[in-house]
Amino acid sequence: MIDGSMAMTTSSEATLADGNNEDQGGAKDRIEMEYTGETKSFTIPAGAKITEGLGQEGKISSLKKGSVIMILANKESGVVADVTIMD
Repeated sequence: MIDGSMAMTTSSEATLADGNNEDQGGAKDRIEMEYTGETKSFTIPAGAKITEGLGQEGKISSLKKGSVIMILANKESGVVADVTIMD
């Protein structure tokens, strides 16, 4: 199980680290994360697709405590289908 505690939103007006709002590399929307303290547990099934940041195939062993992940789960059943390791 992996516990998480953040909410993610996208923003087309996100300011880059250097204070510049210019589009770089074609990415207009930026992901902003707000740590809310809320937790949710997921069980990742054996058949779930796991990828790392740039779309490279990942492994369950790549997940570490504190990893930032994005989970896509079936809305009705809650079964995890995809896990992306963001960092």
